[in-house]
Amino acid sequence: MEHIDEKDHLWKKRLVYCLGDHKNKNELDVILKIMDTEDEELFVMCVDALKGMVTEDNREKISCSKNSNA
Repeated sequence: MEHIDEKDHLWKKRLVYCLGDHKNKNELDVILKIMDTEDEELFVMCVDALKGMVTEDNREKISCSKNSNA
């Protein structure tokens, strides 16, 4: 996951588009890392991917990430 920051926005958008369906911790961590961006379209894609991933187990993690980006 440490190499994600080195990738361009198009690569990140493609990755986020593929994530979110499996609702696992690794996908959640990747999306939360990628959504810390100035690219508005990429940010919206991350939010959309997260919408389907919200569970009781990861609700707090998503909330904490949102607050740290504010």
